[in-house]
Amino acid sequence: VGIILSLTVFFNVKEVTVTGKSIYNDNDIILSSGIQTGDNLVRLSSSKAENKILLSLPYVDTVTITKKFPDKVEIEVTPSVEFANIKYESGYLLISSSGKILSYSAAAKSGYPIIIGCENENFEPGSLVEIADEENNNAFYSLIETMIAEGVTEKITEIDVSDRYNISIVYDDRIRVELGSLNDISYKLRFSYMLITEKISINKKGTLYMKGNNSNEASFVEDTPETIPPPIIPP
Repeated sequence: VGIILSLTVFFNVKEVTVTGKSIYNDNDIILSSGIQTGDNLVRLSSSKAENKILLSLPYVDTVTITKKFPDKVEIEVTPSVEFANIKYESGYLLISSSGKILSYSAAAKSGYPIIIGCENENFEPGSLVEIADEENNNAFYSLIETMIAEGVTEKITEIDVSDRYNISIVYDDRIRVELGSLNDISYKLRFSYMLITEKISINKKGTLYMKGNNSNEASFVEDTPETIPPPIIPP
């Protein structure tokens, strides 16, 4: 009898609250969850409601739904942070720092790096970037995670993940950093960022080749300036 009453009469939702920052209003978040007053707390699936919000509202990055017996539900959300553009067919996907697709448009959003070589399987806002090749997919997420963790995302204008054994990034549209594979990637990102910001002149363009195994060695090859031939003066 107690079980039956718990699933029918007792523990029914009377109040749903939203906490955390979001560009969406509370009513939109609650509506997207599918939770309604009168729903039974015991039978309510928090994970299903969380997934509904994540898929419906692209600019929500994480959701935690907590049941507060006897009759309340709390929805805690964190906002998505815009991170980069992925070249996709004839347009671009704007993604968050967690790899969530935020929008699709014909032009890349200014101020964010362009990721090339990422053959994403879908373009639906709200879903995560998913590369068909599992190893390439893991490499993509590992690189993004490490770049954010090491704080080396500022002024990065391009990220090339087309070859997981020869990953490269472009700093300030002037220096390409050849990182190689993901081996020692944290160290290579930190070291290259230090060299670019502290050792290489802001007027130089070229390619920085990194070595692994925590080596303090790197080689910078400066671009050769293009020479314009003198005009031909007819006799």
